[in-house]
Amino acid sequence: MNRGTKSWIVYASLLVLFWGVWGAFSSEPNGRYGYPNEMIYIIWAFTMLIPAYFAMRGNTFDRRPIAAVYGLIAGLTGAGGQLLLFHALANGPAYLIFPLVSLSPVVTVLMAMALLRERINRLALVPYFAGR
Repeated sequence: MNRGTKSWIVYASLLVLFWGVWGAFSSEPNGRYGYPNEMIYIIWAFTMLIPAYFAMRGNTFDRRPIAAVYGLIAGLTGAGGQLLLFHALANGPAYLIFPLVSLSPVVTVLMAMALLRERINRLALVPYFAGR
């Protein structure tokens, strides 16, 4: 099997690790030190500029209007969800919030099936039924 075909597993695994560590510590600035949520939002937004710069090096922007529409939908819903997550973390325990947030892929799968007419194979269902 080609090495590149399974590289997404490495990235997905690192994502789970990074988000797990982030989830464990994300409520600390607000809860322990009383930092205002707005300051946390601004710092988080600025830290995203660094990886965005490296990810975009050598690429050009797609200037078609439909690309802007899809970019706005993805950006605004992603940023809005992140703001809601920060607000939830300011008011509730991270150990309860993140398991609930981990259900978000279900929305993605359902939307892919409904809007994109994608079919789900049996392998895709394994993570949902592995614990039963």
